[in-house]
Amino acid sequence: MPIGQYLLWSGVVLWLITRFGSWLRPVVPEPFRAAVAAQLWWDSLRFSSDGFVVRNLPLHAPRAGIVLHSRADFTKLLRPAMASVSKKESQSEMIIRIFQVGDHEAIAEIFTRAIHEIASEDYTLEQCLAWSDRQPNPKHWEQRCQKKKPFVAVIGGRIAGFLELDPDGHIDCAYSHPEFARQGVMTALVHHARRVAEEAGTRRMWVEASICARPLFEKCGFVVQRENLVDLGGVELINYWMELRLIGETQSSPSCES
Repeated sequence: MPIGQYLLWSGVVLWLITRFGSWLRPVVPEPFRAAVAAQLWWDSLRFSSDGFVVRNLPLHAPRAGIVLHSRADFTKLLRPAMASVSKKESQSEMIIRIFQVGDHEAIAEIFTRAIHEIASEDYTLEQCLAWSDRQPNPKHWEQRCQKKKPFVAVIGGRIAGFLELDPDGHIDCAYSHPEFARQGVMTALVHHARRVAEEAGTRRMWVEASICARPLFEKCGFVVQRENLVDLGGVELINYWMELRLIGETQSSPSCES
């Protein structure tokens, strides 16, 4: 069911619960409860020195009073509903293709949202803002995509992720849409990039993986060579130089299910 319908139903369910009390809670489906929680979040937003505070969440009593420091925290609250929305799309066939003109707008959004909604679980707000503005920059990505020609994963007509593979085997930017996170998008992109690299006779692949991306690349056979400390405008971030040998390796291709 589209997210718009969830939000519409959230208002209906919120009114019913307000009218008829807690006995309705057990019969309200979880996605609706998550949507109602979002409605209540907007209605009961409070600002303090610690951030935005959620209060009075009768449908999610254990979550009452949690502190939302960023949009990423709000995304975590909404995740059950968003997972339900994208479930049907994720079951569609995934197509991986080369970047096409016009893809840059979706790629710009994925880059920004992946940092502020996924990487923010491992990096501070200051680090995420040094990494990416909160607003996407389509103009920048239009120019970059024309040069890099990334691979894009498409599910249900939506771009779910992208990966840039340089001729020397370097994986540059590689991000998945938060709504398709942990659904095998990046796994498929890495597998595809490996096949392309092997067919081109590349002897190795390497990547500077973020803290959150490191486990996936390790499952794909990449090995940490060293820890890096990257300076972005005076703000330091940790990432990992990881390498995968291709030509001459006798071991079988590892599985990297995510």
